[in-house]
Amino acid sequence: MKSFELEIETTITTYIQVEANTSAEAKKKFDEDEDTREEYSYKMMKYWDSDGGVIKACDEVRYARKCDTTGEGMNEGYCWGEGEQHTKYRKDVIKELRADIENGMYHAKFMEQYYGTKDPKNIPHKDWDNDRIFNWGFDLDMFYWTTWEAEDGEWYDFSGNEYTEDV
Repeated sequence: MKSFELEIETTITTYIQVEANTSAEAKKKFDEDEDTREEYSYKMMKYWDSDGGVIKACDEVRYARKCDTTGEGMNEGYCWGEGEQHTKYRKDVIKELRADIENGMYHAKFMEQYYGTKDPKNIPHKDWDNDRIFNWGFDLDMFYWTTWEAEDGEWYDFSGNEYTEDV
């Protein structure tokens, strides 16, 4: 068996799509948009360990849950209700709430029955901005932020593949 010296780069190139009219606008949006930066940091987490070195493979990281929206493994994120759904990214929580609002799910009768409110201010509107929609759902305890630890014998890799025993 031979021994080889390997040079390991401490930087890698990662591509992320940002919708914009110009590259300058895309850069500005990335710098200012929390959701875009969050998505980028999750992509980078699968390549880097805490010391800044490249890990062998993204599948070595074990995740306790699988995001119901992206299918990615996750150790932190949003839990809906009593664990009926898990969402990794804030932007996907907003997308889910916005879709429900546009489908008329949160009408006055529903809000009174399930959330005990008749106040029209608590009835969401499709014209609300993303922060208002997110805060509205959070304040009503529709979801909460939490962390999990992968247990031996049952875990997911970054791509959402499930494992039921140690590999």
